[in-house]
Amino acid sequence: MVIAVVCGYSVQQIVTHANAKEKSYGITRTVWVTRASVDAGNDIKASDVTRKKIPRALLPDAPVAPFVVGHAVLVDFAKGEVILASRIAPTGLHGAAALLPLGKRAVGIQPGPGSPPLHIDDTVDVLASFEHAGSDAQTNVPTVAVAQRAQVLDVRDNAVTIAVLPDEAPKVAFRATNGALSLILDNG
Repeated sequence: MVIAVVCGYSVQQIVTHANAKEKSYGITRTVWVTRASVDAGNDIKASDVTRKKIPRALLPDAPVAPFVVGHAVLVDFAKGEVILASRIAPTGLHGAAALLPLGKRAVGIQPGPGSPPLHIDDTVDVLASFEHAGSDAQTNVPTVAVAQRAQVLDVRDNAVTIAVLPDEAPKVAFRATNGALSLILDNG
């Protein structure tokens, strides 16, 4: 009997302490949280997220997303991360289109020999090389920059999608069909 009373008292103290701790954080809000990591450019599936009550004092100052399933992710999400409205694309934008910065154009290209391994969000310069008829291939191959500081939006086995300025898009597209393009990784 004494053991039961002691155990009951201990459990009551633990519950009281837990309730007091919860109240010290204040009012909770139900928000979307990732169940697993989600990579930029992918659409959020119902299985990727869950609703979770989190104390408002622990939430970021930025607005949380009211609805997330079907929206494309603009940046990589880690498991357990609260989904902020600014980190998902507007309704209707998916894949590379969702990652495309305002005022930019997306161009898909096949990187030439010497291009480094690339990842989404890398910054690259796009160089085009042309061999003139009768020129010395070792020393006289003209190379010109056709785009600078382009953002990598998507990387596939044989193609890379990059975001370029509107006036660079036609140059990149033309050079892609009339010469070899190399992507030069930029660390800035």
